[in-house]
Amino acid sequence: MSPLSLLRERFDLHLRPLPMRTADVFCYLIYTTIIAIATVVV
Repeated sequence: MSPLSLLRERFDLHLRPLPMRTADVFCYLIYTTIIAIATVVV
């Protein structure tokens, strides 16, 4: 399992009470932020 999929599961647990679309938007923002930071750092 990749770290991103683990993060996805963790955030899904946190965002479960929210509407599905809102959770998807949060996951998308989190993914892009992590990827942006990773590309800058690496």
